[in-house]
Formats: sequence, structure tokens, C-alpha cells
Amino acid sequence: ILIVDDNGVGMVSADIEKLRNKINQPLSEEVGCGLWNVNQRLSYRFGKTYGLEITHSPLGGLRVILHLKKGNV
Repeated sequence: ILIVDDNGVGMVSADIEKLRNKINQPLSEEVGCGLWNVNQRLSYRFGKTYGLEITHSPLGGLRVILHLKKGNV
């Protein structure tokens, strides 16, 4: 697990949920390809239980957790 926190203004829960849904859908112009690409590559490489998890950060902004499979990076 790799955790990245930021201390920015963050997002409301509804917007975080929308972002979570978008990175698991086919690529579209509504979502930046960076997060989508990382999530898709992790899921493809390690399986559906791996990828990005996006939540509120205790620092105030967002927390993105990268779930990787140990020993296969």
C-alpha cells in the first residue's frame, strides 16, 4: 500500500464518489486520463481488488491509496 495525502481544500463526499466511479468506467473526456490510467493498469496487472482508493485525508484534502500486490511490482 502506498498512501498519498494532501492538505488542500478537498472534495465533498458526493464528488469523491463520482470520481471513484469515473476511474472504474471506460475512459471519457470527463475524467483526466492520469488517475484513470493508473487505476486501470493496477487492476489489469494485479487483479480487480487492486487499484486506487480515494478518500478524505486527515490533513484536510484528499487521500489516494494505491493497492499493489506484494512481490509482483
